[in-house]
Amino acid sequence: MKKIVKTLFIVLGFVSLGLGLVGVALPVLPTTPFLIVTAFCFARGSERFHRWFTGTGLYRRHLESFVEKRAMRARSKAFVLVMVSVLLPLAMYFAPWLHARIAMGAVLAWHWWYFLFRVKTLKAGGDAGGEAGGEHTGAEAGGGIGAEAVAEAGGGDAGERAR
Repeated sequence: MKKIVKTLFIVLGFVSLGLGLVGVALPVLPTTPFLIVTAFCFARGSERFHRWFTGTGLYRRHLESFVEKRAMRARSKAFVLVMVSVLLPLAMYFAPWLHARIAMGAVLAWHWWYFLFRVKTLKAGGDAGGEAGGEHTGAEAGGGIGAEAVAEAGGGDAGERAR
């Protein structure tokens, strides 16, 4: 059973990676959330794939500063917030059920709160590998790509690592 679950995480990781790669080329499809899901799935499914993914330029360019320091450049944060603020209301408009609209509204509100108060803002010249420094928009939140970061993103038990 455990092997099936790990295989499922690996498959979901590659599907998410594919969607994230499409998102690099298509501005309508957000890249970062799919890459976060990819990192989560690979961390749960395969240490080897997780190491490979975290070593890629795609990971370093889009996620490293966020995962390691819970920080993003202001431009990146603004882009994510604008995309979500445009796409979610569109989805809300076309959703046939009131409950779905309410849920999407809650996700939108949570997304804004999280990015404004929990994700630090790096200075314009901030280096993903260097000190975060500069202004902060929210709480200090450290952590690496370890199980704690995965658990906070919805991954469950912080002590459980992919083996």
